Amino acid sequence: MYGTADHAEIFEGVKSMVDKVADELKSKALSYPIALLVSVEIKKDMIEEFLTAIKEDAKGSRLEEGCFRFDVLRDTENANKFKFYEVYTS
Repeated sequence: MYGTADHAEIFEGVKSMVDKVADELKSKALSYPIALLVSVEIKKDMIEEFLTAIKEDAKGSRLEEGCFRFDVLRDTENANKFKFYEVYTS
């Protein structure tokens, strides 16, 4: 997602993508775990706000039933880039 989206809009976009993939897999009656790798780049002046928000989001996601893992990874070469690695039962 590019542009001027705030963290709430980013998370809603990510949630929408996750829900779409989950619905597609459910419609095919598959019972495999779902792994997602989401990449985002955050504006430099929004990093602190983003870090606060993503820590809470990750904490909540890890408590969800069926969540195997929710990792937040920061790029070592570009501190504005992050990846979320998520694995769910379905």
